[in-house]
Amino acid sequence: MSKLERFIIYPLLFVSLFCSLTGVNILKASQEVLDRVVTRELVVIDDQGNAIATLRKETNPEGGIQENGSILKLYSDNGKDTASFGAFSGGGGMTLLSEYTPDRIDLSTSEIGLISLKSGFDETELQLTEDSIHMKNAEGHSAVTINSIRGFGRIDVYNEKNTRVVSLDSFRGGGSLDVYNEQGAFVVSLDSFGGDGSLSVNDRGGKLMANLNAYDGGSLSLYNPKGGERASLYVNTNDHAGLWLYDKYGEESRAYTFY
Repeated sequence: MSKLERFIIYPLLFVSLFCSLTGVNILKASQEVLDRVVTRELVVIDDQGNAIATLRKETNPEGGIQENGSILKLYSDNGKDTASFGAFSGGGGMTLLSEYTPDRIDLSTSEIGLISLKSGFDETELQLTEDSIHMKNAEGHSAVTINSIRGFGRIDVYNEKNTRVVSLDSFRGGGSLDVYNEQGAFVVSLDSFGGDGSLSVNDRGGKLMANLNAYDGGSLSLYNPKGGERASLYVNTNDHAGLWLYDKYGEESRAYTFY
């Protein structure tokens, strides 16, 4: 073989070998069943070449499932990411997005098992866990929480400053409704315990000022800011009534009563 022939034939052999390793196998891949595919990213396209699904590892994925994990994303006809499925350390998750609104649904199987529904219009969010429901405002602060604590229920309501202002509880033998001021001080309590009801009113600092209860016939007591009882009105179990008045020191009193 002459030197000129080698310059012609050898390059053709290299081109043929390259085609056998690349182009031919790519064409056959659509016709054969492969036992294993190794790739950093898998992209599925439609007849027009548009991506309809991708599978890859991501950090800070837009789907919102988890910051690190393997993510499968599905795309709409308009190319918008509308569904994401992820696997990450501690569990897995799914995110569903609306194509036309900012609304979204997040589900994750982490340690707390979170389900999150978010409205894109007012940016409010609803989160569900195994034993609680959290409704959050646009700032991400709690607006309402519903909890199951040791088999009993509780509802907490918060103001725009993320301060709890109302609590509704159930417990063994009764329930209670508590109201708080903006400083978080307990100011009103309505209780039912042992079949009898009671109402307590506190000042803005949380000190008891008045108490009304139905125990043993019923009573109404008034207190000064130092916690001293200054007036009491009682009805005993014999239906007799009594009135007690105390001086500001609590040392002297006057009573008007029947026995």
